[in-house]
Amino acid sequence: MSYGGGGLLRPVLDDGRWFNRPCGCGPSGCSCVPLCVIDLPGPVHSVVEVLQYGQVVDPSGYVLHRTATGGQLVRSGGECWPECQDLRLPDTEPGTLSVRYLRGLEVPAAGRRAVGQLACEIDKLCSGPASGCALPAGTKTVSREGVTYEVVPPGDWPETLQAHMPQVWAWVQLVNPGRVRQFGAVFSLDLPPAPVAGRYRPGVPR
Repeated sequence: MSYGGGGLLRPVLDDGRWFNRPCGCGPSGCSCVPLCVIDLPGPVHSVVEVLQYGQVVDPSGYVLHRTATGGQLVRSGGECWPECQDLRLPDTEPGTLSVRYLRGLEVPAAGRRAVGQLACEIDKLCSGPASGCALPAGTKTVSREGVTYEVVPPGDWPETLQAHMPQVWAWVQLVNPGRVRQFGAVFSLDLPPAPVAGRYRPGVPR
C-alpha cells in the first residue's frame, strides 16, 4: 500500500497506540516533524518536576512518551530544551536543566492485594500466638488423630506460602515462575536518592 508521495505505510506501536505512518517512524517512535527530546532511563512511571534555568516548567510544556527502554520527554509549544548546561551548578541556577521523575512500574491490583495480605499476616505474627496468624512458625500440617506434624525448614518461604497463603503464592508464581532470587533492598523517602533516581541532569539533550 502506498501513501501520497509513494512512501509505504507501516503499522507502528507508539506509546500503546497503533499508527500507519509513511514518514518519521523509527525504533524511538513516530513523528513527521523534528522533535526536541530528552531520553530518560527507565522504566518511567511519571514526571514529577522539570526545572529549566532554576524555574519549574509547566507540565503543559512537555509530553512524556514511554518506550521499551525508558521514556522520552518531548518539549511542546514550539520550545526546545537547552542544547547544553553547566553541570557544576545546582539545578536551581541559570544555565541548568533537571528532570525529577518516578522510575518503576505500577504494581497491578492483584499484586497489591497479595502484598497487603502478607503484610497483615506478618503483623499478626509479630503480635503473638493469640493473633490467629496464618503463618505458623515452622508447622506446615498437623494430623490430630495420628499426632503427625510436618515442619517447614526455617526460612523456607515458598513452602510456607504455598501451604498457608495460596493467593500470595499464586501471585509469586505468576511474576516469578523461575523462582529467581535477588538481594533484598529498602527504599525510603528519608534517605538520599540512589544515583539512578531523583533528579536527572541530562548532559546534552537532543
